[in-house]
Amino acid sequence: MYQVRRKTISNYSRFYKDAGCSYLVTTNNAKTQKGEGYLTSIIHLSPHKLAGVVVNGKRITVCERATPECIGACLNGSGHTEMRMNKLGVNSDPARDARTRLLFSDPDRFKELAVRELDANARKAKREGLIHVIRPNGTSDILWEQVFPELFDLFPQVYDYTKYDPHERTPPSNYDLTFSCNGDNERTEKLLANGHRVAKVFGLLKGQSLPDTWRGFKVLDGDLDDLTFTKPQGVVLGLRIKGQRNRAKLKLGKLKLGGFIAAA
Repeated sequence: MYQVRRKTISNYSRFYKDAGCSYLVTTNNAKTQKGEGYLTSIIHLSPHKLAGVVVNGKRITVCERATPECIGACLNGSGHTEMRMNKLGVNSDPARDARTRLLFSDPDRFKELAVRELDANARKAKREGLIHVIRPNGTSDILWEQVFPELFDLFPQVYDYTKYDPHERTPPSNYDLTFSCNGDNERTEKLLANGHRVAKVFGLLKGQSLPDTWRGFKVLDGDLDDLTFTKPQGVVLGLRIKGQRNRAKLKLGKLKLGGFIAAA
């Protein structure tokens, strides 16, 4: 196992500059900051294939189970991220592109930097009397238990959303996963019936009330905070429409409802 706390980078400032990003991990996320009593470290990569990373002649995706609906509704461009036209001719965040490239081009250095930053956030959380938790897939769906197994030995609570099916994941006990609806409602019902927690988007705007149930399963408000690991299993975490473009489409009646996005 690679010793991720061993310092192999002589000049961190220069390394970040050469890599094209100033950090890998942030605590500055509007939703994660809602979690009272917690400090959440989150990693934002460029979703799907936006970073243009090519390995062995194949363009790599960090969202292997992405569907056209979730790609169209992706939150990558929401919030305050700086979007620019990249080399693929699509708008993306250059820092997120850089982090994604670093993960695949130099995974050991990515791990070293990530752990260095996570250690700093853990110390900050302790000083402020908070519980430090980690969400590595802020805008990706990577199998971190395979890519970065050391993470789970070093930090006590990690959580994520995923579109993979349960049989495709082997998370350690401190890696809590909330399964995301992929538009196949029969799959979603099966996941819920088998006792899994599932996140589902509803065709609602901020301030509008979520239904109490979806197809007989209890719905909890998933927008209140990001602390999914504190929620019970076998429930729906209801999410409202995010992103200016998606909200505008919903208001104009141009957003497809019924599969990936449930009609309210």
